[in-house]
Amino acid sequence: MVPASQCSCNGCGHSIKKTGEKSAFASWFADEDGVISISLRGMTILFSVFITAVLIIMLYLSCNDGKGDYKCTIQEWPMISDVIRQEMYDRTFLLLTAVFMFGVQQVNLRAFYKQLYGKISNGRNDTLMYIGMISMVGLPMVGVFDESWKTMHGISAGMFFGGFMIYARMLSNDMNSVKDQFDQPTQAAIKSMESNVTGLILTTVAFGISLALRGAGGITAILEWATGIYFVNFFSIASYANPFYDSVHIPAAREEKKEETA
Repeated sequence: MVPASQCSCNGCGHSIKKTGEKSAFASWFADEDGVISISLRGMTILFSVFITAVLIIMLYLSCNDGKGDYKCTIQEWPMISDVIRQEMYDRTFLLLTAVFMFGVQQVNLRAFYKQLYGKISNGRNDTLMYIGMISMVGLPMVGVFDESWKTMHGISAGMFFGGFMIYARMLSNDMNSVKDQFDQPTQAAIKSMESNVTGLILTTVAFGISLALRGAGGITAILEWATGIYFVNFFSIASYANPFYDSVHIPAAREEKKEETA
């Protein structure tokens, strides 16, 4: 056993060496007093912008491939499900959304769970996590079940859009209810998040009404694209209210606990 007094603040065998070179990802983490904080903000914004760009490129190429199957006009704008059912685009969409949901979205869900832990009831916090996980699974399922599987496609879309809309509203309400426990910059970010959640809900409702009254395509499709892009970029905005997900490594504390229980 290594005495606690011989351990560095980063933990025995886990000290960070200075190499003299600045890492390209230095802004993604901070190491202070043994607490290594991994930045969600940089990662979230980078991958949100990336997936948004890829979706727009797929839309552009679909409407300008010379075949004439899709036209980006107000009257004939294609639905997302129309674009992603094409060969290669279906795989691209499934791969991107699966990586994004399970690599970025779930980390943000856990980060906000941690941030609210002890500030709101465990039951409420657990409910947030359950709803967030349902919406997280829903988006890749949209790619798995295209419009050939109409029922499953509709259920998957409802899981993502409906689930995440509920999650976002509950999250903003809970963050706002405990905002006095955060510093001023975070309080300002919480206020911005609340406004954006309202915009998210209005866009989603407009899409739903248009789909019910006008059917797919055209204005409905434009609203669907706007809603989808708004959703995948939500945590880019929310990350300003929760820029870090802390990972603490204190081996000395674990050794002391073992000694106490021995």
